[in-house]
Amino acid sequence: MSLGHLGRTADRRVTGPAMALLALLCTVFAASAYGKVRSTTAWQSFMSSLKPLGLVPERLLRPAAIVLPAVELALAIALLAGVLGGFAKLDGVLAIARWAAAGAIAVLFVLTVGVATAVARRTKASCACFGASTRPLGRLHVVRNATLLIIAVLALLATGDRSASAGALVVGAVAGVVGAALIIRLEDLADLFFPAPA
Repeated sequence: MSLGHLGRTADRRVTGPAMALLALLCTVFAASAYGKVRSTTAWQSFMSSLKPLGLVPERLLRPAAIVLPAVELALAIALLAGVLGGFAKLDGVLAIARWAAAGAIAVLFVLTVGVATAVARRTKASCACFGASTRPLGRLHVVRNATLLIIAVLALLATGDRSASAGALVVGAVAGVVGAALIIRLEDLADLFFPAPA
């Protein structure tokens, strides 16, 4: 699929499955951005969590801690436009959603590679994706990011010749938010069944 094709979607519509994928990604990126900047302490904790990763030069820790939440917030807003536009059945809204999904793919690819690299190096850095966490980065986080990457690819490809009914869109949106909640709280679920070693 060419980049030019991303914009030629005026005759396509947001389907129920596409709505679920967009809502999930929107919720995840919004929660991730909020978790990092909800307070000065949270933001400083996030910035500090970047250092043990060994992936960002120390002089760039502060800029990186500013840019990443800003990008996540921008993606969340663009994805939200896709969700709301899907309900309103606006022409061309799928182009916005697809560009947002393409941006999500790029960000998630970088994050997945970064986390996988940190895990391979056994840095023992903690995950601050959605705020402070005491669980060290591990395969769980690689799988989570890789899953989100696949979801973003599916969101980029999910289209339909006819728009879904309002009921299908609502079900899709709710399913997406519920799926996002499970992804966001994945560490808590893992700690419940598989506590991290002390």
